[in-house]
Amino acid sequence: MSASQIYQEKFEKAKQTCLGFIPLLKDTSNIKILRYKEVNASNLALIYGSLNNLAKSIDYLEESHLLNLVYLEKTSNRTLEEIEAKHNEDNARQEEIVKTKIEIERREKEELWFGIAGLSGLSLLLFGTVVFRNSKLKARNLSLILIQKEYNQQQELQKLKELSQNKVLNATLEGRLKERKYIAQTLHDSVSSLLSSANMHLQVAKKKSTIPIDELEKSQRIIGEASEKVRDLSHKLISAILLKFGLEHALYDLCEKYSNQELQIELESDKKIPRFSQNCEIKMHNITEECVNNVIKHSKATKVIISLKLKGNDLTVQIADNGIGFDTSKINSDSGIGLSLIIARINSVGGVIKMTSDKNKGTKVFIEVPIDLI
Repeated sequence: MSASQIYQEKFEKAKQTCLGFIPLLKDTSNIKILRYKEVNASNLALIYGSLNNLAKSIDYLEESHLLNLVYLEKTSNRTLEEIEAKHNEDNARQEEIVKTKIEIERREKEELWFGIAGLSGLSLLLFGTVVFRNSKLKARNLSLILIQKEYNQQQELQKLKELSQNKVLNATLEGRLKERKYIAQTLHDSVSSLLSSANMHLQVAKKKSTIPIDELEKSQRIIGEASEKVRDLSHKLISAILLKFGLEHALYDLCEKYSNQELQIELESDKKIPRFSQNCEIKMHNITEECVNNVIKHSKATKVIISLKLKGNDLTVQIADNGIGFDTSKINSDSGIGLSLIIARINSVGGVIKMTSDKNKGTKVFIEVPIDLI
């Protein structure tokens, strides 16, 4: 229904239809409902974009990407469960083969025992001892081989699962980055330029007018306000300071933006950090910002120190806070989308991340990534 309304450009009706679906799509444990919810969020992003509400359009676009991430992860898990079920079936079949082999060997030993019953007691005892030891050694070797094979299969399954999750997350992150850059560039190059051009025409009209016209003044104020909102939205998508001056200046701006009376954030940089690839700068800025957001949401810290250093061709970033800390042993692949996104971003640039934390003694997040200097 909403797709037909969008096609007919009945955007207000389509918006109401899609918003009406939201309360009906709460059970995200159902893959079909999760898929419908993702499509509904994508439709809302298109509708709000057509209604010139870019902020809401971007919010629903990000929600659509996150839902797509969860959907892909669940379908991947279902595929892995099917692989594990087949693996368990193969193990059961192999165990049956081993039991049959052991039973055959037992019968052969019994036949051998009756065949040598006429030999002397000492010979019989020695021969029986040798056969028993050889059988025990074979059984032990077979058991070790099966255990090693099962372990190797479990390792392969785990690698496949991690690889699948990383591919899904990296694809989602790259898609979001391209969309943000495209929207920010459109706002800056097209919308902002059009507003500036309109303002210039109004300025010319004011100069040529022999009497003051209130509507011209009012129109210029409205255009100025719209320009500021476009500039703010473009900066929110991708920092203009980051694109123009690089990561170090952008992190100084981040510290100033997030600091307040309750939380003081400082940047320590031992020397001027040179420029490197734009994609890597954007990813490192997003990673640092996500870590700071986690501190704000969960740590109850009053101070955060961000350390930025360059060691050869490796860039290191450390985010240390004096908050309540947490149990790092409980970190796993299900710890949350936020942490998964941070790890996926670091993996996408070939970096490593380490976390240390103690109760009521704060948390340190250490990140190291290789960079190509410009």
